[in-house]
Amino acid sequence: MEPLYWLIIGILLSAFEIITPGFVIICFGVSALIVSLLAFLGVSNLTVQVIIFSVLSLLFTVLSRTIFKKYLMKNSNSNKIQSSLEKLIGSHGVVIESINNDISTGRVMVNSENWAARSVDNSIIEKNSKIKVIKIDGIKLIVEPVKSE
Repeated sequence: MEPLYWLIIGILLSAFEIITPGFVIICFGVSALIVSLLAFLGVSNLTVQVIIFSVLSLLFTVLSRTIFKKYLMKNSNSNKIQSSLEKLIGSHGVVIESINNDISTGRVMVNSENWAARSVDNSIIEKNSKIKVIKIDGIKLIVEPVKSE
């Protein structure tokens, strides 16, 4: 295929990236531009051009994802977005209704919100005790008492 066709395809794909999210189409655009250069330098077999285009597109797509994950998302918590519930883990609060797993009672106040709670080790935690949220089970907080100093 003529180098001009690859050049036009590369420019169009690169320009199309501007109006689409995801940073994927640019990989195909850059690959087409490189194949255009190779076609200009003498690679005239269409099969070879298509194979080079395919390999480069795959390579650039994989590399871009690796680079994004490694460098652009390195400050995120394992690349996972925490829900507001998950942010409660590690928070401290106060028991407002005694926690007794055997009779399924217990409420705590954490971050000014009232939550159903159960103790992590099935112990009874008395009202006004300080607690720490260990995990979340459905809509219940699993807590442990905080030792007084």
